[in-house]
Order: sequence, then structure tokens, then C-alpha cells
Amino acid sequence: MTITTVLRSLPWVLLAACAGADEAPTGGRPADSDTGPVSPNDSAGSADTAPTGRPTADTGPELPACTPAPGTVHAPGTPLFRDATADWGLDQVLGIRFNAVDIDGDGWVDLAIRTGNEGDDLAAGVQRAWLLRNTGAGGFEDITAVSGVRARRDGGPTGRPGGVWVWADVDNDGDLDLYSGLPDDGSTEVERSELLLNDGQGRFALGPDDHRLGIGIDNPYGAAFTDVDRDGRVDLWTTHAYGASGPLKDRLFINLGDGRFDDRARTLGVATEAWDSTTLLDEARGHSNAWAAAACDLTGDGAPELLTSSYGRAANHLWRNDGTGSYTNHSLESGYAWDDRTDWSDNESARCWCQHHPDDDDCAGVPDPQYIACSSDADAFRWRHGSDRQPHRLGGNSGQTTCADVDNDGDMDLLTSEIVHWDVGSSSDPSELLLNDGRGVFTRPGNELTGLQRSYDRTEGAVRLVAS
Repeated sequence: MTITTVLRSLPWVLLAACAGADEAPTGGRPADSDTGPVSPNDSAGSADTAPTGRPTADTGPELPACTPAPGTVHAPGTPLFRDATADWGLDQVLGIRFNAVDIDGDGWVDLAIRTGNEGDDLAAGVQRAWLLRNTGAGGFEDITAVSGVRARRDGGPTGRPGGVWVWADVDNDGDLDLYSGLPDDGSTEVERSELLLNDGQGRFALGPDDHRLGIGIDNPYGAAFTDVDRDGRVDLWTTHAYGASGPLKDRLFINLGDGRFDDRARTLGVATEAWDSTTLLDEARGHSNAWAAAACDLTGDGAPELLTSSYGRAANHLWRNDGTGSYTNHSLESGYAWDDRTDWSDNESARCWCQHHPDDDDCAGVPDPQYIACSSDADAFRWRHGSDRQPHRLGGNSGQTTCADVDNDGDMDLLTSEIVHWDVGSSSDPSELLLNDGRGVFTRPGNELTGLQRSYDRTEGAVRLVAS
């Protein structure tokens, strides 16, 4: 039996319905010489955060203020946004990976969109990545080809592949450079993960051949630029998924200041091991099965912690910075590795197994399955009774983790995103808000209390599974 999920999303540009925001920004695009590049610190921590506001008045007309009139509040049922996708010329742009970033330092947010990891073949009309320059006049122009973001090291005619894009000022020249990570999809592609340096105008050139960001067994599924040792140069945290022999170690690349990087993960304490024991996995010391990376200061000392979101019911990892760029594993101590939901008795595969093996450990009292046919052990398709009752198999399937101070108490909280398969049941971690106690230790108040509770119909999932 196979469940297939198709991800196909259209980027939406939504304009706030407040004074002046129903129209596209007015005024011409400021001259390149009039607007200086963004500060090197503006995007060091996150590539998805757009610049706030507009450059100062002497660099061009200001954007309309989006401030409600004094004393007014939102009336329930009143639309706050409108769909402006077609208005901005984006209705033919498709993607599943999205960055909003100012690539040319003019104060207007540009877009970087990818449909996957494969390269483009623009000559054949096949495009899988878009770098879209905001014109400043209510639209975007496609500069993918002329920008050089898909240039190949081998000079080939098709676009270089790479689906993981993160942005920061790597060489401290005032503009945003690009790390383009290439996950290993099993193809025969000879290209690798690359560093591309920005000339300040949104045109990119491959970094030095020995930048060292595409070394060895490389399968990056997440990346984040951050300054781990606070030396004024952004470093790169990359998290990795499966290789031929199983999950791979994550890497921490230290910026050497000359366009090259050095992987010092293990030297700096970010050390995990191959999956060779359940004890190792229960202690969150196995390699991650990463889907995403994040870096943010969770303890208030100005030094970033490193986070890995792991798929495959594996531990999320949290590495605590000692303030100098050295790390210790605080995945379990922080409460980030997984939640405490460990009741597996509503897992349909576990119920099937126990129906056929009622005398096995912990099977007494487990109900029969409700939503799947269970004629043999093979129907217990997501269950290995000897190991799946262990902590590491009762976690979640984590996507991106977002850092933000949601309760305005001065420290960073976490929001996790999770895939919860309908048949696994309540032990699978849901997407959830984690509140920071100020020391980098998190509590989970629960989605019912925070208002993030969502219900789903397990029978609908069962129908889809049987149909497939």
C-alpha cells in the first residue's frame, strides 16, 4: 500500500486591506547609487524575513503607512487580505520552496521560488526555479537566467540543480550571497552544493572551487546562516537526511573569511553517531533525519543555538551554544526532541499486530484496528513491535521550526510543524507551540490551550489508503 502526497503550491502575494495598501507601491524604483546595500546583519539569521519598511525618505518615496485609524478594531468577517497573485504577474509561477529576500539592496523584496531539486533547461522551456526581481512598480521580472543563480561548475547548458537556498552576506561586502544546497535525489547529476557570491546588483558568480560546502556524502535538506562564534563572519549550519547507509551527520561550516569554509561540527561539539542502537536514538545522539534547519538565540546570551527538525519519528536536535561557538546536545533537556505523548494503542498498525499476537508484551487490552483490514502481519505496515514502543519511535515527523517571541516575555519560543499520518494515532507529535522559560527549556501548553487545536477525520485517511 502506498500513500502519495503531491505538493504543488502557488506563491500568493497578499496585500493588507488598510489605508493605501490596496494599490501597488507608487513611485519609481530608486537609483542603485541612491540606495546603499542592506546591512550585513539584516539577513544573517533568516533568509525568509523581508526588510521592514522602506529606505529613508532621501532614497525615494515612502510606502503607504499600514496603521489603522485610532480607536478602530477589526470586525469579525471583514477581509484583511486580498489575493493579488495575478496582479503582480505571478499566476504562472509554481513552487514548493519560497524565499522573500532583497537580492539587490534596493529596499524592495524579491522572490526566489523552486519546484524541487532539479535544474532548469530554459532552452527547452523547462523552468524549475525562479529569481524574480521586484520592479518597485507593482510587479516582478524574471531574472533567473541573467542572474547566474543556476550557473553550473561544468559550464553545461542546463541549469545547475539545488533546492535548498539560504541567503546572507558571506563576504561582508554589503549584499546577500547564496548557498544553494543540492539534496541527493539518486540522480546521476555531477553538480554539488555551491556558494554563489552577489556583485551587489543581484548577479551571482560561483564562489571559489575549494569553498568546501559540498564535501563528502552530502544530502542537505535544511540550512541556516548564523554567526556561531560572533567573529563578524556568518557561518553555515546544514542539516542532512539519508545517505546510502542511513541518516547522515549534520555539518557546521565555519567561515574562514576568504570565501572558504571548514566543517568543524565535531570539533565544536556537534557530534552524533550512525543509527546502530535503540539506546543511542532514545538519547537523541543518533544522526538526524533532517528536513529543516534553524539557528536562533534561545538563552538570551547573544549566541545562537542550532536546531534540526527530523522526519521519520526521530529526535529533533537542539545544540546549546556556550557563548563562544562550542556546543552541547540539549535535545532532551530542552524538551525539543519530542513530546511526552507515548500512548501507541490507537496506532492502527500496532492494533493489527496485537490482534495477531495478543500475548506479546504490552498487547493486553489493545483494541482491534478500526480502519484497516488486518488479515496478516503484513497489514501492520507501520509497526515493528520490538522497537516501535521506544521513545525515539513515538516522536514526530518534523518540518520547519520557527523561532519567535510569541508571548512578549523577551525570549524566543518555538513553533514546530509536523506531518501526522492519520493511521499512527495520538503518539505522533502534532504541530505545536513550545514556550521558552528564558533558559532554553521549553514547555508545551497544548494546542487546545493555545488555540492551535485541529481535528481530522481518520475515516477519510482510511478511504484514501484503501483506494491507493
